Amino acid sequence: MEDSKGGLVYPGSPISYEAAPGNSLLSDELGTPAPFPTADQPWGPFPAIPSTAPGNWGLAVDVISLLGYYDASVNLNSALVESNGVVNAAALELLYDRLAADIPDDPAKLSGFLNKGGKMIIYHGYSDPIISPYRTIWYYRDLARLNGGYQELQEQVRLFTVPGMEHCTNGVGPNKFDTITALEDWVEHGVPPERIVATKYDGDVIGATVLRTMPLCKYPEEAHYNGSGDVNNAGSWSCSPLDRSLLEAGLNGTQAGLLGHPDREAAGDDNNH
Repeated sequence: MEDSKGGLVYPGSPISYEAAPGNSLLSDELGTPAPFPTADQPWGPFPAIPSTAPGNWGLAVDVISLLGYYDASVNLNSALVESNGVVNAAALELLYDRLAADIPDDPAKLSGFLNKGGKMIIYHGYSDPIISPYRTIWYYRDLARLNGGYQELQEQVRLFTVPGMEHCTNGVGPNKFDTITALEDWVEHGVPPERIVATKYDGDVIGATVLRTMPLCKYPEEAHYNGSGDVNNAGSWSCSPLDRSLLEAGLNGTQAGLLGHPDREAAGDDNNH
């Protein structure tokens, strides 16, 4: 959906999101058709939302209706959308105003923490079906713009994107990793995390058979195979501080909105970051 100026209100999901096996949010959304597809409430009016409704639909109803409009009966489609997927400007203003305290996407709000020398590690799964990873990338890019660019920002804040990880954990890729030790080493010993090794366990159960390990590189770096060695071993992959691979948006990233937020420079232009 877009705002009246043509900017994306929220980015789409990456294509890897569709590879998540057994993901209840995904299977609900793709496998269970809406009983009232042309109605303003395709899965029925709140609060009588059936268990077959997509999980994200239920989350949206709760947040927008109850916390935004303070009205459980509000019709999400007719209240939010004007036509052709354009979100009503008044609705956006209302929601951002009432939800502002719980929306952490304003990079200026982090200035006090950074001015005191704080250190932060952010991570996001690229197969997250609930919160688009591109939303976090938008935030990190804005944060870089306010803090002298990526190189300067990485002195205090580092973003690690996790290929194949779903919402906080699980997924087809290596998704178990230790950010606490990495943060302790950074804060207490002055050793910033250049990469964090992630592990894929059988059944995503820690302690089970290790199927694969991979390094997570700090954004905008991407892990690259060294050309030799076991591809399932993190030691065969490397992260280069000169790499800017993740600034290059392909077709899927462009469609999902990586370049579609108003006032963002093109993803491939790192001159001002």
